[in-house]
Amino acid sequence: MDKLDPLAHPLLQWIISSNRSHIVKLPLSRQLKFMHTSHQFLLLSSPPAKEARFRTAKKLYGSTFAFQCVGHGAGR
Repeated sequence: MDKLDPLAHPLLQWIISSNRSHIVKLPLSRQLKFMHTSHQFLLLSSPPAKEARFRTAKKLYGSTFAFQCVGHGAGR
């Protein structure tokens, strides 16, 4: 990794050590084929128990995506 960029390893260390997510390796069936690697992970920001409850509810009720757009002073 250092041959490509000497800062890549310290950056990766910082990302992993400061991460508050649960890291899960994706099964082959859920991986993105265009990435051409079997080392693909998902970062879950909820604890595993809460994520399990969400997945159960999603199976029962489906899923709705919500997006928030805040102007932060735009147009003032």
